Amino acid sequence: MTIEIKPEDAELIDQAIQAGLIEHAREVVDVGLETLRSRLESCRGSSESSRGEAIRRMREFGENYRLDLAEPITRKLMHEGHRF
Repeated sequence: MTIEIKPEDAELIDQAIQAGLIEHAREVVDVGLETLRSRLESCRGSSESSRGEAIRRMREFGENYRLDLAEPITRKLMHEGHRF
């Protein structure tokens, strides 16, 4: 993979090195990837817990209103739940 850095970003990296914030340009990529990894993990965890909560609520709704899995609306709701 080749990564092209815009001139203004290269200047920013040089300034960060001169200021002592980082030792090498590679640290910028490392920090960026760590940030991305953290965001992805957070997103996945949030998505999975939201999905689990939605499924739990759908089941609870079905039990409260005594919906039968053979009912078309219930099948449709279950199908829609798989899309998320």
